[in-house]
Amino acid sequence: MVTRRRRPRFEWIAALALLCWPTDRAHAGFVNGGFEAGTFEGWDRVGAAQVLSSAGSVPPPGGAYQAYLENFSFVPASALAEFLGVPLESLAALSAEPITEGTAVAQDVTAAAGDVIRFGWNFLTNEDPGDLFNDFAFVTVAPAPPGATGVLADTLTPGTAAAPGTEFLRQTGYRAFEFAVREDGVYRVGVGVANVRDLSGSSALLVDNFQIDTARAVPAPPGLTLLAVGAAGLAIGRLRQVGRDAAAGAGPRTPGRAPAGTEEMCPEKAATVNPVRVLLQVVESGEHGR
Repeated sequence: MVTRRRRPRFEWIAALALLCWPTDRAHAGFVNGGFEAGTFEGWDRVGAAQVLSSAGSVPPPGGAYQAYLENFSFVPASALAEFLGVPLESLAALSAEPITEGTAVAQDVTAAAGDVIRFGWNFLTNEDPGDLFNDFAFVTVAPAPPGATGVLADTLTPGTAAAPGTEFLRQTGYRAFEFAVREDGVYRVGVGVANVRDLSGSSALLVDNFQIDTARAVPAPPGLTLLAVGAAGLAIGRLRQVGRDAAAGAGPRTPGRAPAGTEEMCPEKAATVNPVRVLLQVVESGEHGR
């Protein structure tokens, strides 16, 4: 008696892989983007920066912590630019007067075209609006795509209000920054606050809730796609065989269950009736009938 060796069931393996394939693209977003570790874990920093639960009377916009950057740091503009990975002239161009010192934090993140980088910020200052000592808060992205590097706020920004309970006279209040990424890549995203023209008259920047919003489908690998196409062809052929058996009076074969462990491998799909799974059951019934 000759024992027929059963073929490996590449049909259901390929289709099952497609069923469990993720629908959203996974990106390496910000580590500790909300500073909820209570530290700068995942971040680089230079100058006077710390993580606070509140800055005087200003609470974080979300969670329990926020980052606080103060421009009184003795870190010159050249060191800031090197830290942020941007040309010194790009940083200097953000101010009409010389930058004397500043503080910054930064993190390298992976993003794809269409992703949106977001965070919240609040600029606080003791400088009078309209004078030459125009301190400012800024954001940089390196390598520098157009529109990603610029001033968040300065002493002339409209809509500022008193900052009671802090050491500052005025604040912008928390506002949102958004930037749409145009090309896939690894970017160094930095924020900072700069002192302009003097070494006194402090200003600060609060930041929180750094995130990357993305929703892009992941294409299945080419080899997996070919296996799935083959699985569909085999399943259709098996359906035709069932139809021929029924016409000949043999009656249709009883479909078996999906391969054991399917629900455990992909539990989020277990409760969903899926046409691909029906095809798999028909394919397996053909295997049992051999």
